[in-house]
Amino acid sequence: METLPGGQLPVSDVDETIERTILLYGRTLALVDPSRLEAWVGLGLTMNQLGVLFLLRQEPGMPAGLLA
Repeated sequence: METLPGGQLPVSDVDETIERTILLYGRTLALVDPSRLEAWVGLGLTMNQLGVLFLLRQEPGMPAGLLA
């Protein structure tokens, strides 16, 4: 991997590194998500209830009409 003065990578190498990072992040999430879903199932929530909780987390105090 070639570096430029100041230790910077060429743009093509930076783009490749970003793509690789995104790929690895996606793979990591795929490994973690099943166990997270199992934990939510243990709470006894339906997917609809879980969805409402996620919406409220993004915008606390969201009006009921917006949730509908």
